[in-house]
Amino acid sequence: RGSWRSDYLFNIGFVDHERRHHVSLILTEMLANAIEHGNAGITYEEKGYHLETGEPMQRLVEEKAREPAIAARKVVFSYEIHHSHSRYVIRDEGQGFDWRPYVDPKREIDFMASHGRGIWMTLKQAAKVEFNEVGNQVAIEFAHNLNTSNVLPRAFEGNQIISVEPGQVIFR
Repeated sequence: RGSWRSDYLFNIGFVDHERRHHVSLILTEMLANAIEHGNAGITYEEKGYHLETGEPMQRLVEEKAREPAIAARKVVFSYEIHHSHSRYVIRDEGQGFDWRPYVDPKREIDFMASHGRGIWMTLKQAAKVEFNEVGNQVAIEFAHNLNTSNVLPRAFEGNQIISVEPGQVIFR
């Protein structure tokens, strides 16, 4: 889930309560897309058919992951948090997809459909969304609202902010 990332942004005063939920939902949706459609190769039609059976998506992903090549695939998630914005990059090891029709502002969205709204929500809520050419990586930026009046939780009192370089291991 994307909630721990959005909770952190909320706790340090970079996003308000409503924005916190937007960030969490969008990151969760994009990570699920990377796993389901990217690494597991589940098509839109296949997902729709599976959802009609009432089975959870996790079962279909687990079924696909029985194939060793799919099970070996990883999703890479990285992020940078700056004072003015945060940037998240999600990359899967799937074959990618043609993202261009999904970013068309004239595209009609079926809000009652059981799936297919994740990219639309991301485009509406994020400050910037960029897909790589292949379509197996998305970079999402959220602008921070520095006027929020969140209270620093006691657990964070006395902590220091540290800066790390991209790729540096923080914990294992």
